[in-house]
Amino acid sequence: TLGFLIPPSNIMIIYGVLGDVSVLKLFTAGFIPGVLLATCFIAWVMIHTTIKPSLVPAGEHAMRRMPWSRRFASLRDLAPAMFLIACVLGSMYGGLATPSQAAAVGVLGALFVARTQGGLTMQALRDVAIGSV
Repeated sequence: TLGFLIPPSNIMIIYGVLGDVSVLKLFTAGFIPGVLLATCFIAWVMIHTTIKPSLVPAGEHAMRRMPWSRRFASLRDLAPAMFLIACVLGSMYGGLATPSQAAAVGVLGALFVARTQGGLTMQALRDVAIGSV
């Protein structure tokens, strides 16, 4: 249910094309309900596992003892994903790109992230070109 609401949703794109409705308006309409639904899911899991701690896997109990400074430091690993989301949705909501163009912006953003993280090398490109991956 959540995947249908939060952009970019394939269902919204298909509906927009078939129903001759603006895909950007569909994305805008689905964003707030999607975030609210995700927040409700998160709250439910937090409340349910607080009431019944036996539902939490053994390895996850270590997270509760982890200091908040380390938790916030680990958010740095989310930066590439947040950058891509900001590129795609920001270009659409900012009026800079259509959904199709925003997909291209996302590809360029992904190439930038891959290059900065060291995953995009000439050898990797050669491997993709000759089909050895």
